[in-house]
Amino acid sequence: MKKYILSLIVLTISVVSFAKSPIRVVSGSPSVVKGKTVFVEFDNKDAVIVDEDTKKSMTIEEFCQMKGGEWVQDMGKDDVEALEEINETLSNKAKSFNVTYNKSTADYILVVRTDTFSYGNPLAFGAAFLPKDALGFFIGKFIIKTPSGETVCELACEKVNADGITYTWTKQKRRIYMLATKELASVLNKGK
Repeated sequence: MKKYILSLIVLTISVVSFAKSPIRVVSGSPSVVKGKTVFVEFDNKDAVIVDEDTKKSMTIEEFCQMKGGEWVQDMGKDDVEALEEINETLSNKAKSFNVTYNKSTADYILVVRTDTFSYGNPLAFGAAFLPKDALGFFIGKFIIKTPSGETVCELACEKVNADGITYTWTKQKRRIYMLATKELASVLNKGK
């Protein structure tokens, strides 16, 4: 019985360690940031939000109006917190590059562009049997530009699903961006 359990543990670890990254290079090379300083910008102006309750896709404005009240007020604050999470995660995970909060000292600008985002379904809070998308997800692009605006590398993030639930929507958004940024840091550190 012990051998059986040990075999399952080893198999699980093997599968997880060889999981494919959701990030792929579209153009250029992520190696351009090696030894360089990066400033991060957040761009969700064209983002589509998927409401997991209704399965409708809508603009951020439409989503906030549908949710009403504090959603309208808090969306800007949520974006600031998401950018903080992205910067913190990149700073902690960066091995081959540095993150700066001063755009004028950056060698490159990293634009985190959200194409599609889902906060998840409120029913997912406590329901482990629901599909992964029910917990929330991020689909987007990471674009590395020179300070003059020339794109030198574009990376597509096919989908990063939340790995669990937090107790506020703001924290859920931060968690999803943190997971996507960990994947990005891994790709940038490898430079491939």
